[in-house]
Amino acid sequence: MFNTVLADISMYCVVTEGAMASSYERKYMSFKLLQSFLPTLTASEVGVVFSSVFVEQMTQQCKHEGKSLHSAVKELVSCLFLLMESISPVYFNIS
Repeated sequence: MFNTVLADISMYCVVTEGAMASSYERKYMSFKLLQSFLPTLTASEVGVVFSSVFVEQMTQQCKHEGKSLHSAVKELVSCLFLLMESISPVYFNIS
């Protein structure tokens, strides 16, 4: 039986990897796509969608508020923290 969640994650990774090496609009789309996709993931699936290229772009955009994608990344990080809190305090013990 074909796992549709795995297929969705694979497709997402292909889309975002290409977008991260592309235009502002495509990077923005990738950040927003992940933000909408995050709530559907399990704890083990979350790490799969954060490739090194994606994390590098997030880091670059978070450095300064003046960056063009700063607000989109800030919203994504907020969504990620909410997800982390809801998954399990065992995985993400921030104390």
